[in-house]
Amino acid sequence: KKKNKEMMIKIYLIQVIFLLVQLICQSHGQLSFNIFDLIQNKVTDKENVSQLAYYYDTNDLAVRNKWMAKLPNDTNIMRINVPGTHDSSALLGGNIYKTQSLTLSQQLNSGIRYFDIRCQQVKNMFQVYHGPIYQNINFNDVLNIFTDFLSANPSEVLYMRLKKENDDDEKTNRTFSRTFIDSYYSDERYNRFFFNTTNCLTSPTLGEARGKILLIQNFNMEENKCLGRSYGTLSIQDAYQLDTNWDLYSKWMKIKAKLIESSSDPNSIAVLNHLSGSTGKSIPIFPFFVASGKITPGTYDPMMLTGLYSFNGNGQFPEFPRVNCMFLICSIGFQGTNMMTHGYLKAHGKGYYGIIAIDFPGQGLIDAIINSN
Repeated sequence: KKKNKEMMIKIYLIQVIFLLVQLICQSHGQLSFNIFDLIQNKVTDKENVSQLAYYYDTNDLAVRNKWMAKLPNDTNIMRINVPGTHDSSALLGGNIYKTQSLTLSQQLNSGIRYFDIRCQQVKNMFQVYHGPIYQNINFNDVLNIFTDFLSANPSEVLYMRLKKENDDDEKTNRTFSRTFIDSYYSDERYNRFFFNTTNCLTSPTLGEARGKILLIQNFNMEENKCLGRSYGTLSIQDAYQLDTNWDLYSKWMKIKAKLIESSSDPNSIAVLNHLSGSTGKSIPIFPFFVASGKITPGTYDPMMLTGLYSFNGNGQFPEFPRVNCMFLICSIGFQGTNMMTHGYLKAHGKGYYGIIAIDFPGQGLIDAIINSN
């Protein structure tokens, strides 16, 4: 008992010293040194941007505009691992609504092939929104970017989720689906680029779909018709609501469970796994935090600490990094879903993981998804 008591006193004194050192470092602006950077494919050398899982900058990433050309024609396109973006055009609206830093053209060239496009009807036309924020781009602009890319890169296939966002404005007098058909789908500039189907469960081969846009239909159509794959037929993980920062770990557990489920089932098909999340009750949970685990959104900004401690590698949130270690006591830091997914894919290699929808994707994560095919 005496030895146990002495040991507890020593541990307590070490914790006190550690806390004092950490407070001194924080008071001098040294918020975090992340030793986990060395083992989780995160880098601080800006020249190694190709390794990043999270990217908040606006410079172009590496060119991956023909990666599908290497896949066989008989590949089912709903069995391809596809890097994608969530709320793909949401570059505006501040930390609450911004989910991307790269334009659609930049995303296409970096290898992104799944796009989440959300439109509000305004005067019988589609404008792209995220929540209440107009993104200064219209749906015809989106289609022009997509069709120009496919014309230059006919080996590729684009998966486009189209979702109705917000109520129609007062000057709109037709349904969302009627506007889509009459103003866009039937337009000769765009019609030949859509994969033509009325099968809500369509799963064409890559050879059949090259150079096309596969509509992922997330809006009601008259008589329950489909002009693409119905969004509701996908196997989806989209646990986007986080009430507190600490819910980031449970979000990761859901992502990981979907990765394991899809790769372990040989019959798994049409999987959509969202790395994204936000909301929050008492305080806002920003998309950049969910993606990165960082205090502020910059690509190379420091991680946020949980306020919890680990002794000898133990403690809560076992897959979060242990940082600022002194002796056997470490702070537990938050880790973003982009970094953890990147680490998982690098560790497990090839397998079927499905479409992975990302906020602020870095080239390292994009490449890891592509290379897992």
